[in-house]
Amino acid sequence: MRLRLIQILLFCTISTTASAEGVIAMLSGDSARFFYSTQMWGQQAGPVELETGIMFNEEDNYLLNLGMMLRNDNLDSPLILSLGGRSYFASANRADTNQEFKIVALALGIEVLFVPDNMGGLGLGLHYYYAPDILSGGDAETVSEFAVKLDYQLTPQSNVFAGYQIINADLKNDEGDIDIEEGFMLGFGLRF
Repeated sequence: MRLRLIQILLFCTISTTASAEGVIAMLSGDSARFFYSTQMWGQQAGPVELETGIMFNEEDNYLLNLGMMLRNDNLDSPLILSLGGRSYFASANRADTNQEFKIVALALGIEVLFVPDNMGGLGLGLHYYYAPDILSGGDAETVSEFAVKLDYQLTPQSNVFAGYQIINADLKNDEGDIDIEEGFMLGFGLRF
């Protein structure tokens, strides 16, 4: 039933009328993560973007996410700020015990990209999402995602980046915590 709900949400996201769309591909030594985003509404405060994503790695961990972000697109400012939320549906395996954990969470977060004019398209970005106990379910007590990246804008519609990310869940019943994904990444983004 849960898988059916996820599929319905993903199809609704892709079929929504939009004025701008984008894809992001992120790769590391043992994982891949892909995002699709679409601009839902353009408001005075900035566009509202809906995103879907999938991540999988060699440890048989996977993560699906669905999020909505309000982004300020002030052309006069070198700072691009996004606020919103991201839902997670994940399965993570602990290698030492071969135990599988199911994780569900609704996280609130912030994304920041600083691109000064005098740096010729080079920017520094980070994002942080956090789901406390009240917004986490399955085997998770809390879920957090953090990433920092160095970004370079190739063209007005494309960019490349390199950085570090960690997606972590604190587990229930004194099971400790588990990294759904951790490591360095390379990525490419395209807007159309």
